Amino acid sequence: QAQRQPFDLIFMDIQMPVLDGITACMEIKNNSKNIKTPIIAVTAHVLPSEKVLFLEQGMDDCLAKPIDEAALQQIIDKWTKDKPIIESEDEQIEEIPSPEHNITSENTSFNRQLALRQAAGKKDLAKEMLRMLTNEFPMLIEQVNKAITAEIDNVHFAQAIHKFHGGCVYCGVPKLCKVTSIIEKELKQGMVLTAVITLFLASLLIFTAFGSDHMVLSFIFFNLGIAAIIAAVKYTVGANAYGYKAMGDLFVFLFFGIVGVVGCYFLFSKSLGNHVFFLAITIGCMSTAVLNLNNMRDRIQDAKVQKNTLAVVLGAKNVKKYHSVLIISALVSALVYLFASQAKPLYYCALIAFIPLLINMFKVFKNEDPALLDPELKKIALSTFVFALLLFVTSFF
Repeated sequence: QAQRQPFDLIFMDIQMPVLDGITACMEIKNNSKNIKTPIIAVTAHVLPSEKVLFLEQGMDDCLAKPIDEAALQQIIDKWTKDKPIIESEDEQIEEIPSPEHNITSENTSFNRQLALRQAAGKKDLAKEMLRMLTNEFPMLIEQVNKAITAEIDNVHFAQAIHKFHGGCVYCGVPKLCKVTSIIEKELKQGMVLTAVITLFLASLLIFTAFGSDHMVLSFIFFNLGIAAIIAAVKYTVGANAYGYKAMGDLFVFLFFGIVGVVGCYFLFSKSLGNHVFFLAITIGCMSTAVLNLNNMRDRIQDAKVQKNTLAVVLGAKNVKKYHSVLIISALVSALVYLFASQAKPLYYCALIAFIPLLINMFKVFKNEDPALLDPELKKIALSTFVFALLLFVTSFF
C-alpha cells in the first residue's frame, strides 16, 4: 500500500509475521510514496531505551499498547496537524462501559467490560480477539518448554512473550497481561545483566591472561568479546538480522569454532599451536550442525514468513547433504588433529561422540517429517559437548 499511495500518518506494529516493523519502516522511508510520512511505532509497554532505539532506526514517534484514546488523539494531532480524519461506521458499536467502574483490576482473569472497551464497544471484535488469543496458547506453551530445556535462547523467548503480551492487552485479561508484562521486562533486564556480567568476567580473564604487558592483545580479545555479544543479539534481532539472510551458519562456525577454540587456546598458551585449527574446525562444524538441524526442523515455517535461513535457501534435499558434509568434515578434522598432534591412544576415546552423530546423519537423510527432527537436535548438541569433554578429560592421562 505504501508503494502505491501516500498517507498522512502510518502506525507500524513492531512485531509482524513477515517483516518486523523496523525493517518495514526502513523500506518505506527508502523507497515509496511515503518517504516523508510520519511513522509511529506501536508496541506493548515499550521501555525508554527501546523508544530511543526505534527513533534512531527511523520511527518518528512511539505509541504503547494498550492504546489509550487520549494518547492516540495526541499522536494524531501532533503529526497530522489539521488534516481531517475519516471515521468508519461499518459496524454497529455497543455502548462502551463507563470508566468509573473499576474494570482494570490487575488481579482479574477476565473482564467483559474491559474487553468491550478495548474493542471499542464491538462485541464481535472482542470475541474474535479473545479467540485469537486462546489459539496462541499451544504455541506459547511450546515456546515455554523449549526455553526451559534451552532449545531456544532468551532472545527468541522474549520475542514470543512480547507477541503474546501484545494480544493480551486487547482481550480483557488484565491478570494475564500483567504476568506477561513482568516476564518480558525481566527477560530483557536479565539479558542486559547477563551481557554486563559476561563482559566483566571476560575482561577479568583477559587482564589475568595478558596483564598490562600486552595491551594490544588485550584490546583485540576485548573487542572479540564485544563482537561475540553483538553477533549473538543480531542473529535474529533488528532490521538486518543475519540469521534470516542465510548467514547464521557462517557466524556460528566462526564464533563457536575458530574464535572460540583458537581464542581460548591462545588465551591460555600465548601461542597458536601447530594443529589447533583442525580442532577448531571440528567444533565449528559440530556446532553449525546443531544450528542446521534446528533450521531443518523449522524450514517450512521459516519459508512461509520469509526467514531465509540456509536450510530454506538450500531446500529439503540439499540441506540434508549439507548436514552430512558438516558431520563428516568434523570427523575428518578431528582425525587429522589427533594424527598430526601425535595424540596418545587414550585421546581417541573422544571419537566415541561421533557414533550418535553418524547415526543422526543417516536418520536425517531418511527423514520426511521435519517435526520428527526435534529429538535428534538434542542428540547432536549433547554429542558435541561429550566430544569436547572427553578430549579434555583424556588430556590429564
